[in-house]
Amino acid sequence: MIVAKLARDIRDDLQARGYPVAVAFGRRRFELEGPHRLITIERDREVPDTLGPGPGGRNNPRRQMVRGVAAKALIHARSPQPGATEAEHLFELDRLVDAFLTSLREWGVAARVGALTLTEAKLLDPDERGGATHAIGEAYRVRFVLPRSVDRTDYDGDARPTADLGGVATGVRVSIDGEDFEAVD
Repeated sequence: MIVAKLARDIRDDLQARGYPVAVAFGRRRFELEGPHRLITIERDREVPDTLGPGPGGRNNPRRQMVRGVAAKALIHARSPQPGATEAEHLFELDRLVDAFLTSLREWGVAARVGALTLTEAKLLDPDERGGATHAIGEAYRVRFVLPRSVDRTDYDGDARPTADLGGVATGVRVSIDGEDFEAVD
């Protein structure tokens, strides 16, 4: 899955560059407490994928089209300073947003898909990030499209259809003159 791979690659890049941030794939299913720096990357269920023709000028009969996979990143930051002001939370957030956008651009170039299409880059209001319980700290959402090739392939997975034969056993019965003589397993 292209979005999960992107999340792993961005996590590795930001850690290599010394950013103290956790990067996770999928929806966040826990409350953020205390100082935190977190980026969650997931498929965007509110925006449809796009479909387009395959890259022109290439002779690959398997390549059918390109699907633009809608994805989003939610970037959360809360300053570690006790009694931090809104400006201090925003400073932490802006550093993470810039690092994420740089890493996202470099990932697109390395994956040879070029600059990724960004469809939204927005500082979230407290209501958009969970209301008063999440009012401390700041959050930013980046929506983007990841191009993914749609190729004609044959199924090659492990989960092939099977049948349960229940109590069927295999064996050979040897007979002489049409009468059962001996079972040989």
